[in-house]
Amino acid sequence: MESQYSFADMRTCRRLGFAAILLAAAECAAAVPSIAWLPEQTKFHLVVPDYAVFNGLFAETGIGRFLDDPAVQPFLRELPNQLRSGSCDSRLSLLWVDLGVDWERFRSVPRGEVAWAVVDVGASSARLLVADVTGRGKEVGAFREEVAAAMATKKARMSQQRASNATITVYDVPAAGKTARQSLVHFVQNDVFVATDNLELARQCVDWLQTPPPKRLADQEGYRHVMQKCAEETAAAPHVSVFAVPIDLSESLQKITGRDKPRDEHAVNVARNQGFSAVSAAGAFIYLREGGRDFHFVGSLYAPKPWSKSMRMVELKNRTLLPAAWVTAKASSYIVMNIEMESFFENVGPLFDEVVGEGQAGTWRDVKESLREDLDGPRLDMETEIFKYLTGPVVVIEQAEMPVRPESLQVVLAVATSDETALRTGINKAMKDDPTIEARAIGDVTAYASSGKEGGTTPLWIVAVAKGNLLLASDFAILAQVLQDNRAATLADDARFEQVAMAWREELDPTTSVNVFRRLDEWLHVRYELRREGRSLSPNKSVRGMLNSFLGSDPIAEHVSRCDASKLPPFSSVRKYFGILDAAVQTTATGWLVVGHISPPAAP
Repeated sequence: MESQYSFADMRTCRRLGFAAILLAAAECAAAVPSIAWLPEQTKFHLVVPDYAVFNGLFAETGIGRFLDDPAVQPFLRELPNQLRSGSCDSRLSLLWVDLGVDWERFRSVPRGEVAWAVVDVGASSARLLVADVTGRGKEVGAFREEVAAAMATKKARMSQQRASNATITVYDVPAAGKTARQSLVHFVQNDVFVATDNLELARQCVDWLQTPPPKRLADQEGYRHVMQKCAEETAAAPHVSVFAVPIDLSESLQKITGRDKPRDEHAVNVARNQGFSAVSAAGAFIYLREGGRDFHFVGSLYAPKPWSKSMRMVELKNRTLLPAAWVTAKASSYIVMNIEMESFFENVGPLFDEVVGEGQAGTWRDVKESLREDLDGPRLDMETEIFKYLTGPVVVIEQAEMPVRPESLQVVLAVATSDETALRTGINKAMKDDPTIEARAIGDVTAYASSGKEGGTTPLWIVAVAKGNLLLASDFAILAQVLQDNRAATLADDARFEQVAMAWREELDPTTSVNVFRRLDEWLHVRYELRREGRSLSPNKSVRGMLNSFLGSDPIAEHVSRCDASKLPPFSSVRKYFGILDAAVQTTATGWLVVGHISPPAAP
């Protein structure tokens, strides 16, 4: 099923206001839409205005067909048990409200809207499932009986409470095996079905459905801004809308899962300490099966200035971004970011101090002074001999080397330079006389590899100056490809990339600050197979890992997901479902505007 709206229609209808979008969505729902009564403490809100329409369209997408593949069903049948026991740390837990029965049994219940939310309740947070069940009394009754039967098999203790004119049903499920004690709370009021695992939130929802809270999510400044921006770029009510308060949501999920994950908690604390909570809202409208694509999305990030600390690194400038000739069509992932490098280096210090210096203020200053003044060091002035010549944009390309193994990922990060000769002189000066660094010639280019220790053989990073860029690579193979493969087809001439670039030009002005192009069938291959085997990519092969080691921090410890994906079929049998992901970002006065798509695979 194709949407009746073309991209040209969207451009001519950009003046359609946010209020009109809300009214169009509300017409599809007989019950009061969740946006009309959820409170401002809502940190995440995903809405499907018409669940039946969404299901029909989603089934036609590549992801929908992947999930319907018989070979994937053993994994999907087991996934609820993993989510229930907490053994799976997937982001799917964001939408996990345990109804005790197969989700397919819920499909007949909603009439219109279905929404998921994460709401702060005092010092805790809880997940919420909301559905418009107008005219579905018979279906709701049958479904609740199935839930009761499922809870009885779990030996759950059932109780009921009155709250205003609603009866709240509470199931307390005792711990069993790996599954901790859990609760399910649900009720129906004003033709709205509500389910959560937090009784206090359920009681508040009863009140809100009768009398909306004085400060609603719809009234929140960030919510109104991002949804208005999305509405201005589209011509119709979306099939899905999403809203989140990014850093707050991460903290809320930690409270919900109750998992001891110091790494995640540290990352959230660092982000908040360094001012990244300036990104106070993110929202998106998502359309399915539109213009020959599976998904079309328009997003907005709200980050009004002034910014503080290392958030000021993220100065992205709009310009015409075209793939350089050295970026070949072999890349499975291509990202280009037009970062204002002068601002980046001026403000990286606080972040460096907190991450690499473990909170010791002045670490970044001390490192630069040591490189410049230590008699046994390179006597290098980083600011005048290296930083000065790095102008951007920044490009990251990825590909994978077979067979599948944790070290399969190959990455190059490139930063454009204003003076290749001067930068090469600075890099040569920085690398010489270091016993942990190996110099190797690739053609007429000298590359420097560091293993982090004298006599080491596995490089943590490789650096070279060539092709008008500072190149940081994960291994010699991909660096050699960049330096020597001048006859390979370029990404700029790739037919799929040209199609994507044309869509960006139609939907945004010609200038952007970030572009993303990813061949999902290739990009997912190694990640998927490693997940099936209970392994993960080597973190030190990633951009984050390379930069971490390049800046002198300890190598990143490997993180293996606790989600058991061994029942997934081999990737070769499902590769056909994955096509192209693309996105373009435009910097605005108050943040960023994003447009993107997921396109089906090319016909064989």
